[in-house]
Amino acid sequence: MDTLDTTDPELLPVLVGDRVTLRPGTHEEAPILHAILSEPSVMRWWGQPEPEEDIAANLRGEGGDCRLIIEVDHAVAGGIQYYEEEDEMYRHAGIDIFLSESHQGRGLGREAIALLVRFLLDRRIPRQRRGYTFRSHR
Repeated sequence: MDTLDTTDPELLPVLVGDRVTLRPGTHEEAPILHAILSEPSVMRWWGQPEPEEDIAANLRGEGGDCRLIIEVDHAVAGGIQYYEEEDEMYRHAGIDIFLSESHQGRGLGREAIALLVRFLLDRRIPRQRRGYTFRSHR
């Protein structure tokens, strides 16, 4: 299965919803994301924000996760990132999200997650073969 090259911004998705756009970020947006990550309601879940240089590196695709900007009304509202495990035996994906305090409680996070999940499923599982298996790990 082909993997998405997260080091090439041209290959990263741009996903457009009703109110939310997910798109690759630029290193110039690292200070904005750092400020959002420094807000008390975000720090409650994310802890101390990483340095701006690390955020910029993540936006360039350095590291294992793919981080996208959450844009609302042409402004940065937060970030969403995902990773994929490619091993056939353990294939799965994980998603992390953060929104600025001014964008919380409006359903924007739900819309962003739905856009990204749809993208990941459509890339990996053709619609005619899609089914869900839940396994207990007891």
